[in-house]
Amino acid sequence: MKAYWLEEGGDISAAELNKQGVGYEAIPCDESYMERLEAWKQQHHYAAHDEVRLNPETPKHEDIRKHLDAEYHNTVQEVR
Repeated sequence: MKAYWLEEGGDISAAELNKQGVGYEAIPCDESYMERLEAWKQQHHYAAHDEVRLNPETPKHEDIRKHLDAEYHNTVQEVR
């Protein structure tokens, strides 16, 4: 995740996001990730999630990666 101040520039830490009311938690992609993700969704009242699995052999891999890595602004609450 990359977060930065739009007006002043500069990175925003996870601790600062939490102070601003924006929750951030990194869930490792290991054998326990689905269990941890489901627990997080239940705790925060999310019903669904999207999952994207890419590897270098995925058709249009670079285009998809660039799209997912691009700056994204959403006015509704969303988990990415």
